Amino acid sequence: MDLNDAHEKIAALRGETMAMHAMLFAILEALPIEQLDAVETYFEEQLEQVRVALLNSARADEAVSEPFERAALELSSKVHRLQTGIG
Repeated sequence: MDLNDAHEKIAALRGETMAMHAMLFAILEALPIEQLDAVETYFEEQLEQVRVALLNSARADEAVSEPFERAALELSSKVHRLQTGIG
C-alpha cells in the first residue's frame, strides 16, 4: 500500500466515523431524558471493556488510545449535556 492509498483509507474512516457520530447524536437526542441514565451506565461499562481490550492488545498504542479517549469524553459530555437539558 502506498501513501496515497493509506491517505484515502484514513479519509474514508474519518468520514464513516463522522457519519456514525451524527447518527449517534441524533439517537441520543431522540431518547427520553429518563433513558439517558441507562445509556450513560451502559456506555461507561462498554468504555471499560474497550479500555481493557486496548491495554491487552499488542497493536494498540497512543495513536489509537488517545483518539479513543477523546471520542469517549466527547460522547460522555454529550450525554451529560442532554441529561441536564443543555443539549
